[in-house]
Amino acid sequence: MRDKRKGISVLKIGGRLLYYIEEFKTFCKTLSKLSKNTKILVVPGGGIFADTVRKIQKKIKFSDDTAHWMAILAMDAYAFILKDMIEGSEIIYTLEEAFFRDKTVILAPFSLMKERDPLEHSWRVTSDSIAAYVAHQIGAGLLVLIKDVDGIIDIKGNMYKEILSEKLSELRESCVDDMLPILIKKYQGECWIVNGRYPKRLEKLVFEGKTFGTKIVP
Repeated sequence: MRDKRKGISVLKIGGRLLYYIEEFKTFCKTLSKLSKNTKILVVPGGGIFADTVRKIQKKIKFSDDTAHWMAILAMDAYAFILKDMIEGSEIIYTLEEAFFRDKTVILAPFSLMKERDPLEHSWRVTSDSIAAYVAHQIGAGLLVLIKDVDGIIDIKGNMYKEILSEKLSELRESCVDDMLPILIKKYQGECWIVNGRYPKRLEKLVFEGKTFGTKIVP
């Protein structure tokens, strides 16, 4: 079982890629090809669906508990889009299923997160942290957050090729949620930020272990 786990790559695919339709389609086709050579578990982002939850919460002031679960349901919704777009993929609802599927699997996380409830209920936690939790739980060999940006950028516009989780926590703004660097340090794992608008960057990372992007280390 341990060897199987180390062979799994966890990819969180950000929902904001839907703002770039053609690039999104190309990325999904690339992922379909990659899955023939590597085992992939996809964690869907919340993206534009979770953004809707944020907007409604600001208007009618419902609780962070409610917003938390609505945002995770938004991830489930995106999972069905990804299933349609990634040829040969399959939706799963438990982590155990990932080890018994030859296809790329897409986790619809609501049931899992509702049962285990491992993370705080606030906007400090998004699909970034959920992907880190999932990667830790299955002992994944690679965790990649697919974004619509190149990586972690400082206030001067320079991109970090590598950054310590503690340093990331000190940044005033970044493309990841506030809880992610805390989990990276806690789990003693690594995480890559890669721009999904350029799928060959992901290919290079999967096959060569490095690429253009930001590597977050404990």
